[in-house]
Amino acid sequence: MKQHHDQLWEITLPDDWEVEADEDSVSLYHPEGPGTLQISATRQADMITDDDLRELASDHLEAGAEAEAVALGDFDGFMLRYDTEGEYWCEWYLKAEDRMLFITYACALEDEGEEEDLVEAVLDTLALRD
Repeated sequence: MKQHHDQLWEITLPDDWEVEADEDSVSLYHPEGPGTLQISATRQADMITDDDLRELASDHLEAGAEAEAVALGDFDGFMLRYDTEGEYWCEWYLKAEDRMLFITYACALEDEGEEEDLVEAVLDTLALRD
């Protein structure tokens, strides 16, 4: 297992996963796997609330998506699952103290569930970083 350290968070990944980072987000994936995790983070002056997360996801929630409560590592919030145009998507809206993470996982619809346990295990290692 290997660690990836971002400015606001860190995560533990399988050794064979790749990491690509730019100024807006970090992409995590197995080179031969079906999907990609993408993580964006922000820090605010105040503590992040559930209302802040719901505001970020408002378009999906207003369209009828059902939020499922989650706790992953140091973070908690909710996730949404949906498919569109042949792709399967999971989105996580997470908070811890003054930090908010927006995480997506996308793969072809026919590959839905193939990496689900592994992705959840990886996300369960999310930790705050100062």
